[in-house]
Amino acid sequence: INTLDQSLTSASAIVGPVLGIALYTMLGFVAVLVMDAICAALACVCLAFAKLPYAQGHGVSSGSVAKDLAHGLSILKGEPGIKPLLLLVVVAMLLFLPLGTLSPLMTYNWFGDGYAASGVEAAAGIGLLIGSLFMLVWGGGKRLVPVLVVAGAAIGAGCIAAGLLPQSGFFAFVGIIALIFAATAVFNAPILPLMQKRIPQESFGRVMGIFGSLTALASPVGLFVAGPAADALGVNCWFVVCGALLCIAMGLSLLSSSLRALDDQDVNDPTDTQEPETCK
Repeated sequence: INTLDQSLTSASAIVGPVLGIALYTMLGFVAVLVMDAICAALACVCLAFAKLPYAQGHGVSSGSVAKDLAHGLSILKGEPGIKPLLLLVVVAMLLFLPLGTLSPLMTYNWFGDGYAASGVEAAAGIGLLIGSLFMLVWGGGKRLVPVLVVAGAAIGAGCIAAGLLPQSGFFAFVGIIALIFAATAVFNAPILPLMQKRIPQESFGRVMGIFGSLTALASPVGLFVAGPAADALGVNCWFVVCGALLCIAMGLSLLSSSLRALDDQDVNDPTDTQEPETCK
């Protein structure tokens, strides 16, 4: 389901801009904004009719943000495998998310064609869709941590390759960007299933709130560092640096036995009679 959602998001990232430009050309900017509002209203109507199961019991919100945050942190403290997973994902986002913002500058400054940036964005969307469909068909197998690590290393290797391209290698850059974002889809797919295996359902929302806050902070913090660094070193050199750091982070993550153990047990599996680590 997570991968299917990612596939739909990727398809929207490809079709949305194309459809938007077509409507803007035919109907004008005001009409596009009105249609945007109509589509948002239709999405709300769809959500209103959705029947969503909610975990019951002690997972009901306390009504206090501070208490819910403290409860989520206590769950993280009791599950050692989730902490290195969150750290790995946040580090990856700190390094990778700013590159998406810098890729148009890479296209303009290094390859000398700012108009071709739209082609790079399309390649990224196509790569995300291909990676999502691949994970939708394959499912990731029984051990998701190696999938996560290998995909992260592939993203890093792709960033290094992109940064080392000559100024005449724009079309190779487009292809590498597609591969990088295909690997990104593979990297993202195991994160939620791994967390769902180890975190009790009634506490999952609080932990995801912490996870969402950390990942949301990754983009501005990463840009705060990446902007001056890319200006000092050059955008292409910064691609190489971020790619190398990503590969190092993925390699170091394998040293964490608690991260590797995330594949071993599902605390939400009713057929699993082994005592969860969080209760020991």
